[in-house]
Amino acid sequence: MRSHDENDPSGHAVIFKDKDYAAAIYDPDNDGVVDITVQRLDGQPARDWRDLQRIKNELVGAEREAVELYPQESRLMDMSNTTHFVCLARG
Repeated sequence: MRSHDENDPSGHAVIFKDKDYAAAIYDPDNDGVVDITVQRLDGQPARDWRDLQRIKNELVGAEREAVELYPQESRLMDMSNTTHFVCLARG
């Protein structure tokens, strides 16, 4: 994935794209715990584990762990066919 050095409209994310996916990485609390969102550019669900693992590795590193997030309803951002991850802080 390559960064396009662009921010989302709120100014809180760095957006990356390749030929199949767009991903955004956020660190809303500036504490090293990052949120990642992944969307396929063709609008289909992003469900291929190998692709999601590669994207996680490229954005935050191969030795960081991430979990897929199903948020509380009050924090729900229902963007069509978007996969959400939370990556734990280093260490």
